[in-house]
Amino acid sequence: MKEILSAAENFLYENKGLELSCPILVCPFCQKELIACYNSLSCKRCELCYPIQHGIMDFLLEKECYWVSGAFSHESKNYEQRYQSLEKAKNYNLQKKKEATLSEGKIIEKLLEAQGKTKFLLDVPCGGGRLSYFLEKNTQYLIEADIAYGQLLYGQKNFQSAIPKIYLRTSALRLPLKDNSIDAAVCIRLSHHLHSEQERILLIRELLRVSSRFVILSFNDSYAFKNIYRGWKKRLEKNTMSMDEIARIANDFHADLLCAPNTGFMRTHRYALLIKRENSNIILKEE
Repeated sequence: MKEILSAAENFLYENKGLELSCPILVCPFCQKELIACYNSLSCKRCELCYPIQHGIMDFLLEKECYWVSGAFSHESKNYEQRYQSLEKAKNYNLQKKKEATLSEGKIIEKLLEAQGKTKFLLDVPCGGGRLSYFLEKNTQYLIEADIAYGQLLYGQKNFQSAIPKIYLRTSALRLPLKDNSIDAAVCIRLSHHLHSEQERILLIRELLRVSSRFVILSFNDSYAFKNIYRGWKKRLEKNTMSMDEIARIANDFHADLLCAPNTGFMRTHRYALLIKRENSNIILKEE
């Protein structure tokens, strides 16, 4: 377990993260360049200021347009508020099943290995870093992003890493990254919390926008045996997606669904590998 960083170590750690990430970061609201200041980043255009503390760059401002309307907005805020403290994040992560993490990690690792090593890899939402071990084997720099500050602190202080990491407090639906600025994004166990097709489209679009090569996205499969059985008994409580839906959304943003393996017959989650077509850019309208 890592010791708490000294003030001097914190200073070096934060500046290393800044040095690595500044070329790829933008303001999440206006997509304009950021200026590095002491313990913060500021936007050249909208003059918003994003604080940096304990090596974590905080882009999650209380601004109404940040959150997508609907049920996901309320659920996200609850998660964010619940795991702001390190102690609460610790309790949450200790409850996670190690077997599930291992089987999930192995399938993600296999998908990553097939695509070759990346320079920048995004893990969003990263939680307390439960999948970091599997991800960092296949990248030079790992970007850990989550909306809960406590989760980021927990991952930072409890998992030794062989590679440099960049920590961002941000929403997966509005990432502070330039178009095609990273090689790939991994988004695990988020899509089934999205309550509408609009939100699912926004998530996939945003992940493909920032990634130049590919995206790995987990989803709760509509046609998994367990979900079909649940559907006979009662209305599904969790939000599901089909492979056809994933493929259609990916195609709209110039990407192809290459495969979507699962970890077993009785498992409901699949792991979609979306490959971006060459020279494709996601054009976003300015809001």
